[in-house]
Amino acid sequence: MSPTSSTNSLIFAPHAAVRYGDNVFVNVPVILQVDGTPLIETITNNEISRTTQISIFNADRAFMATVVGTRLSPTAEGIRAGITIRFASRLTCCSLPKQVLFEVRRVTAASLTITAELFSHAGLLVRSTDLIPFATYTGEGGLIATAADRNRWIRNSAVGFAVSDHGKTIILGGEA
Repeated sequence: MSPTSSTNSLIFAPHAAVRYGDNVFVNVPVILQVDGTPLIETITNNEISRTTQISIFNADRAFMATVVGTRLSPTAEGIRAGITIRFASRLTCCSLPKQVLFEVRRVTAASLTITAELFSHAGLLVRSTDLIPFATYTGEGGLIATAADRNRWIRNSAVGFAVSDHGKTIILGGEA
């Protein structure tokens, strides 16, 4: 199946819900920001819809790729590392040979769910999975902080999760 088919499309309505870190974001352009750098965003796709944009770094802080919707744009570093994107029914998955970086699931036409293990440009690891709703880690994997807020709806905010202070501060629904 083609990554540009309607089944694999990550295009959603302007006020669609994005579930990430056990919270739901509506009309929030930056879902995850670390030290002022957006890692997960919703961007304008055309005049009536939006899609996701995810910036990918590795543990060594090298910029590896940008994923816009279902399009992977790897850097030379990303190509050398073997970064790939695959598609299954209602799923887009980006990974390295031994690590899933993120999954975006289309739950309904107007809803996405994102799970991710992303490094930031500062070398922090930010993780949100089924087992760990939202936490920050050192580049070596040591836990720094977890987010206490869960099952909240964040609407009309500039930033969803804002991480700062070397991963120690996590603000939900504002800017750090």
